[in-house]
Amino acid sequence: MRRVALTALAAGALALAGSAAAQAASSYTVGGSASGGGSKSKPVPTGLKLAVKYNGTDRPPTASKFTLAVQGLKVATTGVPVCSVNSLNQAQTDTGCNKAAKVGGGYVKNEVGDTPDQSSITILCNLSVTLYNAGSGRLAVWLKGAPTINVAGATCPIGVNQALDGKLTNTSRGMSLSFTIPPNLMHPGVPTEAQGISEISTTIDKRIVTVKKHGKKTKTSVLSSTGCKGSRSISLTLGLEAGGTNTSTGSAKC
Repeated sequence: MRRVALTALAAGALALAGSAAAQAASSYTVGGSASGGGSKSKPVPTGLKLAVKYNGTDRPPTASKFTLAVQGLKVATTGVPVCSVNSLNQAQTDTGCNKAAKVGGGYVKNEVGDTPDQSSITILCNLSVTLYNAGSGRLAVWLKGAPTINVAGATCPIGVNQALDGKLTNTSRGMSLSFTIPPNLMHPGVPTEAQGISEISTTIDKRIVTVKKHGKKTKTSVLSSTGCKGSRSISLTLGLEAGGTNTSTGSAKC
């Protein structure tokens, strides 16, 4: 009996390991566009269109962290009005936000199913995405959905009115946006249900802002291109709730 029990435990461990490996190997098609050449010394204003789609046939793995990196882009939000993450989450609506604080938007499609079974997809939950400048290098990622709101062809059975705290960073290679995904969105409704991102379509607008510098008015842009020849590399890294990361790479036309 002891040998049978140990064999069963070993088989279970191998099954779990196989499931984790399958999740880690799952990938997304990542693409988009961000026009403009420019250089680091002479950046040119641009916008970013992002398109992400899951390649697997089962429910996508549940992600706890999101990081997007795009080569040859620089972000600056000085002079853009602010709508903070805290104000959005306290109000549970973005109707009080200054419209000029909006810097982009789109939608995200999610698949939800029984946590242990990656083949389970019980509901679809599509959410609209609105991006607001939150100040100090932060971006408020405002998610909204409900049974009565149709987003990209589907609704969400669960009401969602929530802002995620995004961090914008300029690196030597380009810009990145990262944020954590809270437990209530990883497991919407009940803990036994798990969510996976199946598709993202969103933009950061081409936005020119006039600011005062050394007493003089000058124009700057929220997003600018610091160099590009044909296309720029783009990567999406998801930190997985089950452990490890899932990185998918692609390119954005310029």
